[in-house]
Amino acid sequence: MSLNIKNAEAEELARKLQRLTGESLTQTVIVAMTERLRRLEQRETDKAERLLAIGRDMARRMGEGYTSQDFDAMLYDEATGLPK
Repeated sequence: MSLNIKNAEAEELARKLQRLTGESLTQTVIVAMTERLRRLEQRETDKAERLLAIGRDMARRMGEGYTSQDFDAMLYDEATGLPK
């Protein structure tokens, strides 16, 4: 399989990294892409964990009464139908 990238900046960066690491050009590119992919995947995992933490915090703050309550009842006055 072949990957052919015709970009002077990409080649310059890859060769500079190759000189610093002492790896083959192929290994340099593989490691660079692997590391970036790992960082991006970790960012997604971190984002999901932060969102779950926010959800747990909100559930704790709202208490037991809101876990299965009708959201319309929380937001609108039953008598007037207007927002509370």
